[in-house]
This record gives sequence, C-alpha cells and structure tokens, in this order.
Amino acid sequence: MLKIEKNKNTHQVQVITRASCLICDEVITELEKYKQSHANIKLSTFDIEKGERAPKGLQSFITPATWVDRQLWYLGGIDLEQFDKKIKALDTSKKNKSVLEK
Repeated sequence: MLKIEKNKNTHQVQVITRASCLICDEVITELEKYKQSHANIKLSTFDIEKGERAPKGLQSFITPATWVDRQLWYLGGIDLEQFDKKIKALDTSKKNKSVLEK
C-alpha cells in the first residue's frame, strides 16, 4: 500500500486520453486516487476525441499517454508503485539541486 505523503514540490501530470479508451479511464482513476493522498501532483487530462488539444509538444497518437513535467513516462497503463517511486526520485533530485545552489 502506498504511504500518504504531503510534499511542497508540485509535478504537472498530464494524461492524453480518448473517450473510447478503457485503459484511459483506469489510468485517470488511479491517478485521481494517488492525488487524493499526495499533494505533490497537479493532474490534467485532455480527451482528444472531444476536441481537447494536448499541450504543444506532447504526443497523442497512443492513448493513454502520461506525461510528468513534460516528460513522457507511460504509454498505456501505469504501475502506481513505480509512479510513486519516480515522483519521489524527482523530489529527491530537486532537494539535492536546491542544496547545491545555496
């Protein structure tokens, strides 16, 4: 089970979806649950079948496409435990970078 952790670093999580995509629904549901217990993500979804345009530079040919801080992390389903580890690794690298800059 994932540990509830609040963090001041906020990561932009953008998911490109299609209304006809069942895996898209699963990914959004999982990320919404993750967001409820983690204050460190801002979740945005873009349904290209509804005419919603993905942000410039983010591919939308394969859905779902999950982007974190403008980097492609997943095409298709996601593993929430792996997602959590990657988010924590980003937070650690940001902390280390800010310490070096001081």
